[in-house]
Amino acid sequence: MTPKFLQDSLVESRREFTGEARSEAAPPVKSLLQAMSVADRRQLEALVRADLSAAVRGDAGLPDLPNHVRQVLLPDCRSVAQQELEAGLFVAAGAAAQHLCFRVPADIARPARVIRGVEPGCAPDFLPTVHLEPFALGPLLFELLPRSLDDDEVSGVPGVRYKQYQRSVVLFLADDPQARVSLAGVDRQHWKDAWTFAACSTGEPQSWFHRDERSKITRDEREYLDSHGRVLHSPPALGSALFRRAGLFRGLSELRVLGGPTEQRVIWSKGASCSDIASRLLHPLFGLPATYRKDILGSLSFAVLREDVEGVRATRLLLSRDESADAQLRDEFREQVHGWHQNPWRVWEQRRIKQITRRQTQQGRSLAEVRASYTGEELASAVKGITSSGQIGLDACSEAQREFQALLAVYLFNAGQTAAPPEQTRVHTLTAYNLTVSPRHDELVISTNAPDNLVNWLVPRPSSSCGVPGMRVRSWPNDGTFRLVHLPTGGQITVTSREERDVDSVGDEQRLARDWFTSDRDVTRREHTALAAIPPMSPGITRLLSALVVRICAKHPQHKWALGTWSWDPLKRGKEPGGGSPGDFGGVERYLWGAHDDWELRWDGYPFPSDVAAALTDTVVGLDGVQVTGTDTAFTITLEDATIRVQHWSTLPSTGWEDEQ
Repeated sequence: MTPKFLQDSLVESRREFTGEARSEAAPPVKSLLQAMSVADRRQLEALVRADLSAAVRGDAGLPDLPNHVRQVLLPDCRSVAQQELEAGLFVAAGAAAQHLCFRVPADIARPARVIRGVEPGCAPDFLPTVHLEPFALGPLLFELLPRSLDDDEVSGVPGVRYKQYQRSVVLFLADDPQARVSLAGVDRQHWKDAWTFAACSTGEPQSWFHRDERSKITRDEREYLDSHGRVLHSPPALGSALFRRAGLFRGLSELRVLGGPTEQRVIWSKGASCSDIASRLLHPLFGLPATYRKDILGSLSFAVLREDVEGVRATRLLLSRDESADAQLRDEFREQVHGWHQNPWRVWEQRRIKQITRRQTQQGRSLAEVRASYTGEELASAVKGITSSGQIGLDACSEAQREFQALLAVYLFNAGQTAAPPEQTRVHTLTAYNLTVSPRHDELVISTNAPDNLVNWLVPRPSSSCGVPGMRVRSWPNDGTFRLVHLPTGGQITVTSREERDVDSVGDEQRLARDWFTSDRDVTRREHTALAAIPPMSPGITRLLSALVVRICAKHPQHKWALGTWSWDPLKRGKEPGGGSPGDFGGVERYLWGAHDDWELRWDGYPFPSDVAAALTDTVVGLDGVQVTGTDTAFTITLEDATIRVQHWSTLPSTGWEDEQ
């Protein structure tokens, strides 16, 4: 076996357990191989030949590797204080994963990961460095840093303090500063953002001990330590060993870490089987310390490992994949999602928005330029949409305008053989044109290369069934600008081929040039009947449908998502949603229908469903308070008590509105 092959095999096996980068795992393995005796090397080669991916400690034919070799390959902690700190981090990471499920787009089934990898460190102290997943620092601080509760209890890990460096943070114990763990890649701004989340998560002012004593342990913490110990839910040595093997637990859904002084329980609902995880933890090279043996092994949903030390009370590790708890967890999750206004992620998101806009302004970009980079508006048009309080303003419209825009959504998002009745008006044809939408407080300005054609589809005429019932031409200032008003709601649209002018009059000769209904004509009986057939909408649904309309042609400035008027892909990704090639779909198919606070939206072709979710939850132009839960192609949009069930037609059998009546 060549030295290069042996080294690469060991490095890749270690990375599976620790989650490290290759550059972090390779040096200690290389040093070990260079200093290893011939006998130890032969034993190591025999283990590698035995297929490390399937090896389990105690298997017949596997040689016993000396403990000093294992301790270099993946060292375990021996200091009690260090074990307590690392076990506390492991328990806190398990609890923090639940918080990440509420981050936009909220999804209880998402593998919410806190720890990306752990570098066990180098001799002589082997102090670890932790690499966190994005967004994980705030929830981790909330679960880890000690604070007082109303009933004289202590939440978090007593004695934990921190020291900030330029690009990292070192966590340590105030009563034993030699116990330390480094958090890599955490600068001052990252820490400040994370602390915003942690402080808001408490819901009310509480005493954080690290603020009272930065380097000493408080009296309350000392009393709690004396009566309960530092870590309630984990045996320190076992919790520390699992922490250093955190890479094994990535990808497990709804991970929870529970236990007591002599028992550790790790529970999840989806992911690898218990027998798989248990087998990896008994790996002859990188598994738990050699004192652990299998107790119950081989079950998909349950496994037990036991420490076998003579004269010492056995410590047990219980692994459980509990799929029966999945439904209950999802119900609890939905209830909490509806309480989004209390969710600390909202405060965190608002802080990020302010930082983004502040940074862009400092770089010479105004708020209007930021808005225009998403909407495609001319800068002069974007300026008119910015609110007086300095907000982007996509959803800051009057109630009358919002009601009209929600109604317009019903006409835009019904098309084809599977559509609801509003499809007959053919208003959805607007989305085939090249549009730029500029939402204002009391009107929707649409710029296009064919304004008179758009008016043909929007405004009813005596000889046509097209148009939004109740829509009228209010004025026609010039050949390229048309001002429309919706009589029943009072909502307004300006359709223009150029920068709109503040003109509010129309000449008779222009009015007679077309047979559009004008604002001096009352709503007809036929229009009243059509409008009465539109289902009622709750305030939340009204906001959601209006938000879809004003973002109908929005695009992320860094090309992360694009809606393309629901007819094409501005990012030119070379494929259709659902996996087809561009042009695979025939006619346009869209379906939007429901009642009160429960609606359904389906379509084929563009846009990608994930782009719709991203547009509504974007940190800069997203709709405030919205939640998205589900998969990339089938999800639920939630706002207050309102929900829209979204599904792309590529994942559905062909069913239409008529079949559901």
